[in-house]
Amino acid sequence: MGSITARVQARPGEADKPTRQDAYLRALGTLPGLDIIFGQFLTHAVRLPRADGGGYETVLRTEEKGSDVNLATHLLHDAHRGLSVRSSRSPSASLTSGPSSRSACARIWCEVR
Repeated sequence: MGSITARVQARPGEADKPTRQDAYLRALGTLPGLDIIFGQFLTHAVRLPRADGGGYETVLRTEEKGSDVNLATHLLHDAHRGLSVRSSRSPSASLTSGPSSRSACARIWCEVR
C-alpha cells in the first residue's frame, strides 16, 4: 500500500502547513506496509488576467509534479506483480484523491476494473 504526495511549502497565511503535513506523514509512517512516495511542487510566477477585466496581475502558481506519474507507475507495477488482483476476473485497487487531481491513468485504471 502506498501514499503518493508532495512536500508542501510555507506560504503567506499558511506558515504552519509544512508542520501539519509532517505530523500527518509521521502518523502515516506508523502504518505497517505503507510506503510514502514523493513527487514535488514547483512554484513559479505567472501573469493572469484579473477577474474584473482590469488588466493582468502576477501571481504564484504552484503545481504538483511527478505524483500522477508515480501513481500510474505503482498501479501498473502492482498489477503486473499481481498485488492488486484478487482473481483474474476481479482486479482490485483503491484510489483516494480529490476530483480535480485524478490523473488519466487513474481514470483508465478505474474504467478497466
